[in-house]
Amino acid sequence: MSVSPTNGTTPGNVVVTINPAGVPASSTPYQGTVTISVPGASNSPVILPISLTVTAQLLAPTIVAIQNNGSFLSTSISPGLIISIYGTNMGPATLVPLHVGANSLLDTVLAGTTVTFDGVQAPIVFTRADVLSVIVPYEIAGRATSSMIVNYNGVSSTPLQLRVVDASPAIFTLTQTGTGQGAILNQNGTVNGSGNPEVAGNVIQIFGTGEGLTTPTHVTGTVYPVRLGLPTPVLPVGVTIGGVPVAPSDISYAGEAPGGVAGLIQVNAKIPAGVGSGPQQIFFTVGGAPSQAGVTVSVR
Repeated sequence: MSVSPTNGTTPGNVVVTINPAGVPASSTPYQGTVTISVPGASNSPVILPISLTVTAQLLAPTIVAIQNNGSFLSTSISPGLIISIYGTNMGPATLVPLHVGANSLLDTVLAGTTVTFDGVQAPIVFTRADVLSVIVPYEIAGRATSSMIVNYNGVSSTPLQLRVVDASPAIFTLTQTGTGQGAILNQNGTVNGSGNPEVAGNVIQIFGTGEGLTTPTHVTGTVYPVRLGLPTPVLPVGVTIGGVPVAPSDISYAGEAPGGVAGLIQVNAKIPAGVGSGPQQIFFTVGGAPSQAGVTVSVR
């Protein structure tokens, strides 16, 4: 803090200048004083209190990339798709996980973060300054593009125009890289893997995202009970294992995953006879759109 002029005659103006550089932000105001002394004056010195509140500069969120949470690839968006958004200044420094509100829906405002698609708030899976995950609202169905905005503590990013498609399927993987062993359960409910393969003729449960609209229609952010008979995709679902298509009659269930959020699909399919042993390529299609390459299921 500096004062100008440092001396002079009355009457006159005194200008106090404050340089906040290097001063940490604080909710408690910094205190200082300016003392004016007049030789011989009965009321000298005069002490003027100075109060300074320093707040952190709020930087606008910046979006660098978006990815399908199953494939970890850049993606067009579809209704209900679970995506990750990468950037800066999008949330708190420490990751904050999802929260289910009293309405049994995922919160759309989490730790100061909101994400909107054409003004519709998206359910948030988690948020952090450099990455956050949301579920694309079902309300964007039928549009060619959607404008996505990330807002953190009242400061918004530049809108990002995204292409909208009917479905953008992907299988979750245990490696969390989009390739390798799929997030698949064996018929007995254990986790499929090289040390626990499933035999041909048994049914596996495949978990993914990007199935698009369902019937009955989803409510964005719904958390489903642990039971079958949940909404199913509007578009037809197919499965191929080890290069062999699974017969439609051998797909016993394709719909929302019990106990999961709207946008998490479960597909139950029988491994066709004749599929070889070891890690076998697997993918599912929704309306003809395939999930990513490089995902495997372990067959005995």
